[in-house]
Amino acid sequence: MLQAILLFLLAFPLFASEFSYAYIRPEGNATISRGDLRDVLRMRDRYRGETILWARVDGREYVIRDATVLSEVRRAFGPLEALDPHQEALDAKMTPLESRVERLEREGNALSDAEEELSPDEEARLREIEKALRGLQRELRVFEEEERRLDRKEEALEKVFDAEIERIVRRSVRNGTAKTLR
Repeated sequence: MLQAILLFLLAFPLFASEFSYAYIRPEGNATISRGDLRDVLRMRDRYRGETILWARVDGREYVIRDATVLSEVRRAFGPLEALDPHQEALDAKMTPLESRVERLEREGNALSDAEEELSPDEEARLREIEKALRGLQRELRVFEEEERRLDRKEEALEKVFDAEIERIVRRSVRNGTAKTLR
């Protein structure tokens, strides 16, 4: 899940909401957000190299640079970040299988699409490919179920994170640690 550049959009609504945010960290160019991608990119460009929490609350934009608040945001993100090693391990298991499936499908399609009648050896190879594909698909189904389980867990954690960020931002607006963006 983590890559050199991680643009991790927790939600991408097609409508403007009363609350949106972007938690921008320079390490790995990580951005965690809810809202319009254009706002996220604008803030990331404007505050390149800085860790900030940008938010739009009821039409007003704010920037939070307060170390205590940013630490709180980082802690709130911890449970989501903890999923990364599990997702990466799952990807490491699935990728070779998916590559084998693609390779076998290409070979099988090349044999099936041949204009001329298949030789007995080619027919036998096609049967081997089909059998191997069924086995690989069974293996992949197990991993795909694990992937769905991780996705459900991630979605639940994202909702908790979003709610926590909104609470943090609204508190920061009230107590003055959130500065109005000009």
